[in-house]
Amino acid sequence: RQYKEALFPDIPSIFFSVRNQKLVKNVSKNSMMTGYYMLSYMEDTLDLATALQTKAKSILAIYDNSYVGVEEREEFFALQDKFPDYRFGGINFSQLNREEFIQSLEKIGEDSILLYLYADEDTAGNRYPRNHITKVILSKVDTPVYGHAIGEEIPGFLGGRIPDYRLMAEDGTK
Repeated sequence: RQYKEALFPDIPSIFFSVRNQKLVKNVSKNSMMTGYYMLSYMEDTLDLATALQTKAKSILAIYDNSYVGVEEREEFFALQDKFPDYRFGGINFSQLNREEFIQSLEKIGEDSILLYLYADEDTAGNRYPRNHITKVILSKVDTPVYGHAIGEEIPGFLGGRIPDYRLMAEDGTK
């Protein structure tokens, strides 16, 4: 939105996967912009996880300090009231180096539900591809790992509902 007028003043713009409802409403006031607000299925994923892991006592999320990581962390902790029988906690990759992150993962027991939100940058600013982070996570934990908004299949991850991005793009172009 910030550069729309300067870069594309006369070209319609379509946005997808925006999770900030206030931003979507503001941007949609421009007749040359339209798109999709991305519904979240994080609660659905936690419903699935709590049904599958009936002995769990806590729900932990993995995130970082990126824009997406902060948005998802806030949404995650806002769900605490819907799951009052569980302790909520998190691992913020942006506050850890790679080794500390691995140590945090190794401490996760079977009594925890683990939700991967978004994390690709450590405390030193090193960025890691998602496939690298997912391999690290899956190799270090002995509990199922859930992903609520991952658009591709990752062997070893369980997921709730996710939007059909191809259908959203097709509908948006119409």
